[in-house]
Amino acid sequence: MGRLLARLQFEPDVDSAFAYELIRQTESITYRQLCLLSLFNLNYRDRYKLPDKIDTKTFNGPYEIRVGLLQEIVDLHSRTMLQQRAIDHPGTDLIVAAVNIAPARQELVALGGWLYRLIWQDADLPLEEMAKIASTLQSIGQIRE
Repeated sequence: MGRLLARLQFEPDVDSAFAYELIRQTESITYRQLCLLSLFNLNYRDRYKLPDKIDTKTFNGPYEIRVGLLQEIVDLHSRTMLQQRAIDHPGTDLIVAAVNIAPARQELVALGGWLYRLIWQDADLPLEEMAKIASTLQSIGQIRE
């Protein structure tokens, strides 16, 4: 939060109303969701070889971690911070449930892009946290053949 507040002062493209919205949204999401924004940033998404789809039959690990993580991704979609690129046509998929998530096709949009830029860009990214999240997504996903 401190990083966001400090950088907003020097951001000429952010007026007070938009700054308030960025602060409000940041206060209402979890640290793991901020890490997800970093993970789904183009520079990191491919590095972790995220799965193309969620396989509900092979969920591994604690239920709360798996389902909670997927629900946090759905929440980022509902907040217009993430979108999912459609697999077979230009545009995006509508995400309404955790089983529709394709981690490899997530991308930052709107507020998500702004928050990544203002909080994480040029900062020490939480690489250990991102690797842990990526590992969980890999354990419940399938790579497309």
